[in-house]
Amino acid sequence: MRMFLGIFKNLGGLLGLIALLLLAAIIWFVLPALSMGNSNPFQSALARGGMIFTLFAVALVYKARTWVLARKRNDQLGQGVVKSSEDGTNDKADKANETEFKTKFEDAVRLLKRQKGPGAGGNYLYTLPWYMLIGPPGSGKTTALINSGLHFPLLDQFGASIRGVGGTKNCDWWFTDQAILVDTAGRFTTQDNQQERDKKDWNTFLSLLAKYRKRKPINGIVVAYSIEDLVRKDEADIVSDALLIKKRIYELYEKLKIEFPVYLVFTKLDLLPGFEEFFGHLDSEGREQVWGTTFKIADQQDDPVSRYLVEHKLLTERLQLKVLDGLKNEVDLTKRDSIYLFPRMMASLQDRISLLLDTSFKPTRFETDLMLRGVYFTSGIQDGSVLDKVISGLSAHLGRARGADGRQGKSYFIKNLLNDVVFKEAGLAGHNARFEKIRSMLYLGSYVALLAACIGITAFWYHSFTQNTQQLKQFNDAIAEVEAQRQTVQESDHDIKHVLPILNTSRDIPFGHGRWNAEGPVMSGFGLNQAGKMHAESVRLYERSLLNLLLPRLVFHTEERLLQQEEGLFDDLKFYQVLGGQLEIDQAFVSRYIQARFRHYDIDSRNTLEDHVKQLIDLLPAHYYPSLNPELVQLAQRSLLQQPVSLRLLAQIESQAASDSISQGYSLLDLVGNNGVLIFAVEGKSLQEVLIAGLYTRIGAQRYFAQQSGFLDRLLEEDASILGYDQSLAERYKAELFRQYLQKYQQVWLDTLHAIHLDNIDDVQAKARAIDVLISESSPIKQLLGLVRANTEFSTIFTSVSEAANPANNQQGTPAMAVLSDDYMELMSLEVLPMFAQINRFALSTDADEPERLSALFSQLDALKIFLQGLQHSVNSERSAWMRASSHQGMGEVVAQLEMEIATLPKPLSTWIAQLLDSAKAETGSQARSYIQNQWASNVVPACRDMIAGRYPFAADASREITLRDLASYFAGGGIVDGYFETYLSPYVDRSHSPWRWQQVTGFESAGVNRLLRQVELSNRIQNMFFGPRGDTPSLSFELVPRDVDPEILKITLVIDNEELSYAHGPKLGRRFDWPSSNLSTQSFSRLVIEMADETEAITEQGDWSLFRLFDQGHMKRIDSERYLIEFSTRSGHRFNFELVAGSVYNPFDANLFKSIRCN
Repeated sequence: MRMFLGIFKNLGGLLGLIALLLLAAIIWFVLPALSMGNSNPFQSALARGGMIFTLFAVALVYKARTWVLARKRNDQLGQGVVKSSEDGTNDKADKANETEFKTKFEDAVRLLKRQKGPGAGGNYLYTLPWYMLIGPPGSGKTTALINSGLHFPLLDQFGASIRGVGGTKNCDWWFTDQAILVDTAGRFTTQDNQQERDKKDWNTFLSLLAKYRKRKPINGIVVAYSIEDLVRKDEADIVSDALLIKKRIYELYEKLKIEFPVYLVFTKLDLLPGFEEFFGHLDSEGREQVWGTTFKIADQQDDPVSRYLVEHKLLTERLQLKVLDGLKNEVDLTKRDSIYLFPRMMASLQDRISLLLDTSFKPTRFETDLMLRGVYFTSGIQDGSVLDKVISGLSAHLGRARGADGRQGKSYFIKNLLNDVVFKEAGLAGHNARFEKIRSMLYLGSYVALLAACIGITAFWYHSFTQNTQQLKQFNDAIAEVEAQRQTVQESDHDIKHVLPILNTSRDIPFGHGRWNAEGPVMSGFGLNQAGKMHAESVRLYERSLLNLLLPRLVFHTEERLLQQEEGLFDDLKFYQVLGGQLEIDQAFVSRYIQARFRHYDIDSRNTLEDHVKQLIDLLPAHYYPSLNPELVQLAQRSLLQQPVSLRLLAQIESQAASDSISQGYSLLDLVGNNGVLIFAVEGKSLQEVLIAGLYTRIGAQRYFAQQSGFLDRLLEEDASILGYDQSLAERYKAELFRQYLQKYQQVWLDTLHAIHLDNIDDVQAKARAIDVLISESSPIKQLLGLVRANTEFSTIFTSVSEAANPANNQQGTPAMAVLSDDYMELMSLEVLPMFAQINRFALSTDADEPERLSALFSQLDALKIFLQGLQHSVNSERSAWMRASSHQGMGEVVAQLEMEIATLPKPLSTWIAQLLDSAKAETGSQARSYIQNQWASNVVPACRDMIAGRYPFAADASREITLRDLASYFAGGGIVDGYFETYLSPYVDRSHSPWRWQQVTGFESAGVNRLLRQVELSNRIQNMFFGPRGDTPSLSFELVPRDVDPEILKITLVIDNEELSYAHGPKLGRRFDWPSSNLSTQSFSRLVIEMADETEAITEQGDWSLFRLFDQGHMKRIDSERYLIEFSTRSGHRFNFELVAGSVYNPFDANLFKSIRCN
């Protein structure tokens, strides 16, 4: 009986019993009224009694099991605690202590079973809250508990605690009437002595809690840290302690899988100077109060340091307010000083406490927030001076015994902290364990469900009646609406779209087609459900609508199309024959047909019509097929047979394959892979947008054209059936179809491949990366060639001729296999599509799995990449490009070999590699061009501006003249321009024509560099005029011969330096002159004297260039390559001229030559 009462106590007492009785009443009185279809299994009293008995039996068994398991868990936990103390030592003294601990613990457990109040009975170890105390060694945990003032019910029998071996070696168990406190050894926290053993003991203890207190292993932890450690240790040691505390807390989180509150308690506050003087006047009640701060639950997510700083300030302010009261009651000056300074001492702890909090309780972004409930200060005992306590603590730490003074100490701020704060918040633990909440909600929900069931079932029949009444009304209204809509459509109206609303309404009638549930709505049940009858009537109405409204209009629409013979005539004829029952029903074809023929409808109407047509076609065999017009059928057949059968069939296959999910085809991205995006492009599209239809792939060919698939046989059989031609023609049509297919197959692939081009690659580094991608293991070229070969090498796609024709290999015994036409057999024997033979031969594997030629190509591309990388990584890339671009077409042996290889590559591979090579050559040439332009600008242009610019004869009207020495320095062989040419340009220039041209170095040609080359060529001409191949001094040799002289002119005298030519209408004898004169001792000059009857005119020019200035006074006209005619005029208009015969074809008397020289 005691057990029975206990069960109902856990059920919720009287409430649980009432719930069971209420459920039993429902079973007994309500269930007989319920029906399931046409039966009522609850009519029998025996059946209901059995259900009630089973209900109570299950409840009793469940609660008995819960009670037994609770006792078992408590026994296991107690045994586990005892067993855990036996592990870890072999010392005889420790073994004796273990035996004593085991005896005491088992006696304590038995005593607790007999205790009254919280924790008594079966759940004596499980229902009491458990709290764990952790902290570094010597932090005062045990002292605080001894002096806490808590009630320990086992005090008389065993002392305050049940201790493990050697004091707090593992843990002490403190049994209070409100909770069990587990005082862990300080070594568990620091694990700094025997790390592996400490860690093992700690983890064993946690595993014990997690195993035997699964729902709530602990209710919280108290972290003890002494003021002595806080004051005496440096910040590094405090941080180290804090990290260890944090690590232990997170280990508890990880092992126990629950959240729990954490209370940070600073012990040994009495070690602060002034503590006893400040708080010594407190009575027992004052010493039991809580001193510290408890954080709000809502603030748990905030920074613990910032929260505490506010509270610490309030604490110190509160202390400061108490200073005057303390000073009033104290006359001793030393104590008054201590009282006055104590608040400051507390304030001074702020930074170190903040450091501890920030390190221990402020989680990183990867850690769970800790539930720090508060920070508190306590003192367990006060004896001796502050210094004595520090020395005493050090002595204890060193293992030396400290003599007791025989006084009982006072505890401060401990009792209420544990009783009113820590123990009262036992329910906070496990807040994140949804199990507890769900369990409570399930209990509450079950009671609420029972109550709701009683209330609900009472109203159920009434609602069921009203629901069925309402549904019948809705059904009748829908029937009336259908009839009303029918009246609006005339029989002569053949527009299918006009009957769609009627069909939709007929289909969507409540409990109609597609909306039928055999049980009907739940609220319509319990013997009142009329859904079955309504469903049968609605189905009949929808079928009548399809047969009477849709079918005649479909037939009319199809016959109209057959008469008009529009595009898609074959599909129209096929659909017409499907409607007439002459062909097997193909719902996939019906879907395609409706979507194509009624594409002028909106998408919703089109899909709706497709659904109705499918329903109609499925309905026809059970009812009737419409009569077809044989004349229309024959007309369409004749029209279709006039078209090439192969083209029509191929179009049909393309249409069908487009909707086939098995053969989805390829995009260019599939062909070249993800790496291909880095180097390949298509004009105006992305690689993903360029598609090869699935029909023109290996899978498409096998699915639709391989003889083994039988698709073509079925297609031709159907085609012959629809068009009415002789089946014997099928093989000829098959060969024609296959030929058309092959032609388009290879054209599709060729068009796709030729659409690919290399993407624009700007700089040397990008070109090197592109080559690296091309020759990598995941090379897009290798992937592309592999896919091309796989999809164009028909020997791997189709069965060979011998296999197809050999009956022994024809395991299916298909008769058509043995009667294939010769044309079709010949096409099937193709190993490679003709236009892909060269590509596939190139990709053919001959050495393991690596194509030899492809490997050779990759090696050459790798050499080009190394060349470009060398260019890229050189200190002066432009100079490096100029140095490297000095042989065959600009880049030497690497380019020569690659160009030879390109000539043998199949297209479009050769095009892509040529594009890459041209791009590399252009980049190299461009950088080399920049280099020679920079060298011209730095080595030639400054000298030109100094020596030539603004000087005669390069500036015709200039008064300043270029000196002959500067002329030689700039233009002579080995001079500035010639030296530049030989150093930087000679390998690149073709001088066999004029104007000079660049060798075939892609990238050199540009407006700027072409002007530079022109200047070098003009300078070379000046060199040849004045200096010859090796001369370093300017010299000219020419002959002047008088020609036509007006009669009015009596005599002409020309003097050049010391040489003279005279003419007075006698023999026209010429004279050779040298410039400059070799025997000139004075300044060079030239003079022309014209004597006439009434006057004499003279032209005199001084300086090295006087001859040229004199000739500028006349008008020079070229006769041929070596002869010029120079005409002069006097002021009075009389004319005369000289013929100038140059000593060489290179002569400087053309002033335009000098004017063409530019200094830029």
